Amino acid sequence: MDGFVLINKPAGLTSSDIVVNFKKHLKAKFNGAKIKVGHSGTLDPAACGLLVLAVGQATRFLQYIKQSNKVYKFQILFGVQTDTSDLEGKVIGKNDAPVDFSRFSTMLGGFVGEITQVPTKFSAIKINGQRAYKLARSGLAQDIQMPARKIMIYQLVCNKTNDAWVSADFIVTSSPGLYVRTLAEDIAKKLGTIGVVSYLERIASDGFSLEDISADGAAAKSTCISDCATYMEYKKNGEKCTLPYTQIPLQHLSSIWPTVCLTARQIHQLRNGQYVEYERAMNISTNYAAVDETGQFCGMVGVRTHASAVSAESVANEARVAKHDNQDDKEHHCQHNNQHNIQGAVIFPLCMIKNYV
Repeated sequence: MDGFVLINKPAGLTSSDIVVNFKKHLKAKFNGAKIKVGHSGTLDPAACGLLVLAVGQATRFLQYIKQSNKVYKFQILFGVQTDTSDLEGKVIGKNDAPVDFSRFSTMLGGFVGEITQVPTKFSAIKINGQRAYKLARSGLAQDIQMPARKIMIYQLVCNKTNDAWVSADFIVTSSPGLYVRTLAEDIAKKLGTIGVVSYLERIASDGFSLEDISADGAAAKSTCISDCATYMEYKKNGEKCTLPYTQIPLQHLSSIWPTVCLTARQIHQLRNGQYVEYERAMNISTNYAAVDETGQFCGMVGVRTHASAVSAESVANEARVAKHDNQDDKEHHCQHNNQHNIQGAVIFPLCMIKNYV
């Protein structure tokens, strides 16, 4: 089984809980076979919404799909502050003073574009090899300085408030790495008050959305689904529960990324670590999904500017650099590439499907 699995994660389960239980599900389904499973990004235990799992060979492509935009729906409860920035933590502050919301729309506009965030210590960021939230819960994070990171926010909309402005609902579209709890605190601070996240739901991520699945796990967009309305079992508070999931084949990646169509010979060269020349104008700051002449997805490729003699070693180095750049993007979450096309490009392999024939 190679592909992606979409799950509408319920609140109360960690992302790791989902992965562990899904591995058990696959082991039972495939007679004890050990199949690799990973997820494309942690979702808070108290949060719900889209969790994308990668299964089998799809795990090799996680580093690339992680760079896609995310969309979250969240609610801020004003006038209260906790050590975790949500309702799960210890209350450390209250503010009952009235808040002036007269410049609310202008204030929100100030968050659109590139911003700098300092994530909460109750986050999954690794500090000296350990998760920050584990250090925080053990009382060892007091002297730790969380690293600031740059984030791109493309849209931030307030779509509902209550009459007393005790809370407000938002939808935000951002680059990877946004900490919604930190954003909520920053919004409250701009309004001269304090606040926490009282509801958080991820509605789109990595080229997928909750619209791709329905309540029973069946496909809302059936064009890319291979096996839907399937269920995994897990235990919650000692009781057995079922959770629907929807499977997406690897082929779907060719509809998420821009594609480049290659001959069987070119694909063979790429699978052997070689570069290939390509005459079509290509964007050197973009990775491409390689497809064969029948449209079958074959892997992920990068682009060079010229076709001068390139050794197998330098091609491998190029792939490692591209991988490193993707990891840097994961940390900084803001790309500043020079966007331009070149004619007569050279394509090199990033990640190719192993069993392509």
